[in-house]
Amino acid sequence: MSTAPRVRILDELDAIIHAEGRISDRVHWASKVEEPVASRWPDKNLWGGACQVSRGPSTPAVLATARGEQAAGKRVAVVADARSLLGARDEIEALVKGGVGIVVHALGRLGEAGREALALSDLGVGVLLSAGPEDAHDLTLLARRAAEDSGTPIVVVHEVSGERSLETVHVASDEGIADYVGSPALRAKPPAESARSLASVARLKHEDRIPFALGSAMRDLEPHTGRRHDVVERVARDDAEIVLFGAGASGDAALAVAEQLRDAGASVAGVRLTALRPYPGPRVVKALSRALAVCVLEFVHEPLAQSGPLATELKASFADAMTWATGYPGVGRLPRIVSCATEEGEIEAAHVALALATILEQGERVVRTLAFVPGAVAAAHPRATTRVTTRIMVPSASVGQACAPLVCEVVARATGLRVAASPRSVGDDAVLDVVVATERPRAGIAPLTLDAVVAHSPTLLERTAPLTGLAVGAHVHVVGTGPLPPSSALLCDDRGAKVARGALPPATGEEATRLFAAAASGVVCAAAARIARAPIDPAEVARVAAEILGAAAGPVARAAMG
Repeated sequence: MSTAPRVRILDELDAIIHAEGRISDRVHWASKVEEPVASRWPDKNLWGGACQVSRGPSTPAVLATARGEQAAGKRVAVVADARSLLGARDEIEALVKGGVGIVVHALGRLGEAGREALALSDLGVGVLLSAGPEDAHDLTLLARRAAEDSGTPIVVVHEVSGERSLETVHVASDEGIADYVGSPALRAKPPAESARSLASVARLKHEDRIPFALGSAMRDLEPHTGRRHDVVERVARDDAEIVLFGAGASGDAALAVAEQLRDAGASVAGVRLTALRPYPGPRVVKALSRALAVCVLEFVHEPLAQSGPLATELKASFADAMTWATGYPGVGRLPRIVSCATEEGEIEAAHVALALATILEQGERVVRTLAFVPGAVAAAHPRATTRVTTRIMVPSASVGQACAPLVCEVVARATGLRVAASPRSVGDDAVLDVVVATERPRAGIAPLTLDAVVAHSPTLLERTAPLTGLAVGAHVHVVGTGPLPPSSALLCDDRGAKVARGALPPATGEEATRLFAAAASGVVCAAAARIARAPIDPAEVARVAAEILGAAAGPVARAAMG
């Protein structure tokens, strides 16, 4: 049986549905968020049992029902709003005391979900923080393994943005998932029977079992997905002077910003925390101890508190390390720790630049190269060698949402690269940032540099802000007739951008959206040729576009490639 991963284009809800629908006997959907692809829930799981999906009246009632079903030997999952879990503390505590190893998916907007997760962290549940569709898929599987191995309920927090962000995910095959998770009949046992099956691990205390179970689940998942997971993830070398540190979605932003700033010549690294509970204090200290300063990115702001909650945990970890607490690496100095909290629900490069400026103002200059103004980065430094970013400017959020899956599918199939698309509203208009990368793309934040820009019409370029990060020699493709706004034309000329104009065949409605997606896909593929391992054939791009978007889309995509 083949266990090779397969490529799918998913958003976070799709990823949850894909994973839970294959491993669970029962899924209780108590969230106000309507699952967008309900028809994709399978009738049966991988072991031939019925995968029953039901909507519960309230989160406390659903958790009480799930506890009884798990005691009867079923594999149960719950999907609920993160805020609703605050009113179900008694039921969650009963799950912990009963040793019920179920998985709870907590959905919430950026910042809100993390805040509610912190309010649950004192109950003894495992808390994992997801960031994007790939994480949603993988954490669903490894949380199931760890919850059943440790007899501990695990809450997976999904911080979902207002728009639907998509990503190409290499999901494990059905055979790989079945081998990794195991049959419900053998693993989803009543608490007493499950504890006996743990053998020597059963002698450990409740709070000591879950770190072992979580570590084992993370190691064993890699052969099935090709991805390595850890409670602490780091990018860049150990010699960085400043480290950006975050958890969940803010941690993903820390990694993405660190990658971009290192391309700009800054001595910056990124560290992301995946497990809030159990909190891996020794691992965090080890990852951050060599930095001169740590900038903590977090969506949660606590008024009147000494620091943000994540910064407070970090300072406590360093206090233990400096006093040689058991299990902690000994350190002789404390890095400068600055908390950067935002209440807007997203972290952009501007937030990070402000936090780093604060570090510099408070003490000794610790960064040799500080070029964080997007325009300066684009003009003075080479572009990244592993990813390209294209901004697609559209007249409405609905057009951006419609184009996102189409562009992702065409580019992924035509280039064989990883693709992520993140749409967001900008006033009355919208933009769709598409990141193409050789490794995992991170598209959750506004990029520092743009390798290409596609505009639905010249009027969308009247705002110069969307072009501020235009890289030297970037592609700019404008659909429609009419002159470029003077400010945009001047900026393109200053950056040596390759400006192209292209009219689409007459069409309306869905057909017009598909033709525009074809033009955008062609521009993205042209920009991606810089990082592709093999030349990208325009004829192949046209063939894929015609197959996915219709016959008329093929010539449009090829013409847009130039």
